[in-house]
Amino acid sequence: METLPYVDADPASASPTARPAVAAAVPALLMLVVGSIGVTGRQVWQDELATWWASTISWAEFRELLGHNDVVLAPYYLFMRAWVAVFGDSALALRTQALLAMAAAAAMTAALGGRLFGARIGLVAGVVFTLLPGITRYAQEARPYALVMAGVTGSALLLLRAVERPGPARWTAYAATGALTTALHPLALPFLLAHAAWAWRRGRAGAFLPAGAVAAAPGLASLWAARGQTGQVSWIDTPWWALFSVLGELLFSYLLPLVVVAAVAAAVVRRRRTEPDAVWLLAIWSWAPILLLYALRPVQDLFVPRYLLYVLPAWAVLAAVTLVDLHGAAARRWSPGTVRAVGTAGLVLLAALALPGHRDARADPAWQPDLRALAGVVAARQQPGDAIVFGGSSWNERLSLRYHLRGAAAPRDAFLALPESRGTYAAAECGRACLGEAPRIWLVVVAGADDPLAGLPTEKAGPLRDGYTVAETFPARLVRLVLLVRRT
Repeated sequence: METLPYVDADPASASPTARPAVAAAVPALLMLVVGSIGVTGRQVWQDELATWWASTISWAEFRELLGHNDVVLAPYYLFMRAWVAVFGDSALALRTQALLAMAAAAAMTAALGGRLFGARIGLVAGVVFTLLPGITRYAQEARPYALVMAGVTGSALLLLRAVERPGPARWTAYAATGALTTALHPLALPFLLAHAAWAWRRGRAGAFLPAGAVAAAPGLASLWAARGQTGQVSWIDTPWWALFSVLGELLFSYLLPLVVVAAVAAAVVRRRRTEPDAVWLLAIWSWAPILLLYALRPVQDLFVPRYLLYVLPAWAVLAAVTLVDLHGAAARRWSPGTVRAVGTAGLVLLAALALPGHRDARADPAWQPDLRALAGVVAARQQPGDAIVFGGSSWNERLSLRYHLRGAAAPRDAFLALPESRGTYAAAECGRACLGEAPRIWLVVVAGADDPLAGLPTEKAGPLRDGYTVAETFPARLVRLVLLVRRT
């Protein structure tokens, strides 16, 4: 197959050497600003608590943890152990690495759009990417999704360079970046489908095969190592209609996807003849991972929207193509004043669609108990000799209180028999024998019955009911804190 030379689709925008740099820098800076707003507003939630725990336990405990849980996240946890050692474990520190990675992804989305369609479209693509509510959500998350996003987008840029002017150094850089990306999260592997299609259309399939194999190897090895840890994803139960809601969950909006899908479809229709290779790459990138994980549901259900976040750069570039095309068409037909008025109205409409998603992205979800509020009460009201009891069966409550009370003299965990050092995130508990003689006990229970002990196992409820009485109750969202005092 004949190899097509790289041609900038917007020569006028590419002539000044500063334009591509500006097109990349503006979205990166905008991402830093947008992503910094409310970065600590949400409480550190269950998945982030797992990151914190894996990043702060001893090396022996870390090795044991990976033997039972989350071996697929071992490279990310290793990175976070180094990060936390340098920058600390506050919510801001834990999430800053994601914000920086997402800013890099915004810059590379702009650079990708610029290489495929010209700097003007690249700039718009980077801005569109930055303003998507789902991007902000995972720019404020202590999990690997932002790093994977940067890796996928960066590897796409390196692929374009390697296909344009092949050479060992360029293919090595591509393979290394791809390998790092799949190591960070093996479910990023489907991005290689789009890259394989691009290389084939450009006549570089032979050179791509070894580089693509190297890129895929860490992800495949990680999946193989995790074959006995399927319990980590046993909670996933995807309904058949999830395919139609995945974009809404990715974008934190169920109206914005309608606009995005329409813009992407228009770009594919308009540019499929003039830039077929670019459209081919972005169309496969935007849909193949979604369809593949959906099709694999009967074998292993892994269809979780955040695992597919890395498709959004492709959607952003295609949407930018339509926005720039519409602006060009309007400029040819209407006066400058009319174009500005219509453009302003369009921006207002997009903002109206996106703003609710930005609000939701920065807030605790409705299903998440407000454990941070309870930790604040304990920190302010505890006394020497206090103990704490967790009424639920989830490890989330215990780790959340432990995180928010870290560095302080937290109450003794009354029913704790074995800490979370047995290769799990959950602790082992015992009953009456572990309770001791604490004068006061802080009881954390999910909101429900009037009797705070009603939902507790007998081995917990019995000694608490016999020896303590309720003194105060502190309600919060979906959870409450009950102060028990010893009967006299």
